Amino acid sequence: LGLPKEEALSVSIGYGGTLVAVGTNKARISFFDLRYTNNTNNNNNNNNSSNNNNTNRPTGNLMGSYVDAHTEEVTRVRFQTVISPQSSPSPQTYKTILATASEDGLTTLHDPSQPSEEAALHSVLNIGTPIRDVGFFGPNYEGTWVLTGSETMSVHHWDSAQRVSDVGGDGLRSMLSGVVEDSLLGRKNEMRDGMTVEYL
Repeated sequence: LGLPKEEALSVSIGYGGTLVAVGTNKARISFFDLRYTNNTNNNNNNNNSSNNNNTNRPTGNLMGSYVDAHTEEVTRVRFQTVISPQSSPSPQTYKTILATASEDGLTTLHDPSQPSEEAALHSVLNIGTPIRDVGFFGPNYEGTWVLTGSETMSVHHWDSAQRVSDVGGDGLRSMLSGVVEDSLLGRKNEMRDGMTVEYL
């Protein structure tokens, strides 16, 4: 990965399987181009099938790294193709967003098509506690959910970095238990304690 004792903690594949983002224990997000292949065995005339299988195996060419997004371990990276928030109703345009989460309590959202880390940074969500997972939701993937190690969840509109909702501790466990119970029993899912979930 590039640094001594650097370990991959999370991997996501985007852009039709051609680009890999790797979150590491050294607070970096590294990018690898999977179109690059290892041809080191091309001059080997050995007909052993195991050697031939490795000849054109994608190995990934390190393209670069984001080094300023986080200050601690990057626990999750996730690519998502979204409908561009700036596009008018017709025609819609799509772009790929990379969400990253870290032990530093931040979730960052980048547009990896931009030429530099600074230009790619779209928004930063300050969750305030170490993050375990991040993902997208909604009809146009305009929402982002964030799960923390202290059993809390927050929901955000990623384009504006606006926090929409927080659920914590026993409230999250109770809400999710009720959703699972209702779906297993075939009941209509109505959130408990008057909570409602609406698309952004």
